[in-house]
Amino acid sequence: MNSLKLPPYGKSLSFQLSTGKEPLFVPVCVGEHCWDRAEFWLGCKAMPPLVLPKDNSPSDYRWVVDDCFVVVDVDEGVGDVILCELVALLLKAGATTVTVWRSWHVHPIVKYMGEESYVER
Repeated sequence: MNSLKLPPYGKSLSFQLSTGKEPLFVPVCVGEHCWDRAEFWLGCKAMPPLVLPKDNSPSDYRWVVDDCFVVVDVDEGVGDVILCELVALLLKAGATTVTVWRSWHVHPIVKYMGEESYVER
C-alpha cells in the first residue's frame, strides 16, 4: 500500500471513482488562491477538485486520477518546476490527459498526453 496521503478532497474523489461515477474531469487547484478555486469546483458536484496547497510539493501526495481527464487550475506565481513535477506525477498516476489552464497567461491552455504536448490558442 502506498504510504503517501491523498491531497485535500482526495477522499471524495476516491469514493466517487470507487462507485463507478467518473467525473467529466478532475480539477486540480494550485497556487495562491487554490482554496477559493476549489470552493468554486465543489459547487460542480460531478467534478470534485483536488488541491495542491501553497508551499507543498506535488510529491507529498498520492494522486487518485487513474483514467481521468485532469485540468490543472493554476494561479499566477506557481513556478514551472512545481507545475512540471505535478503534471508528471498526474500522468504517472494514470491520468488520461492533463490540461494546464492559466487564465492569466497569453497561451492559457497546454495539454499533456504522455510524451506529447501542444498549445491551444
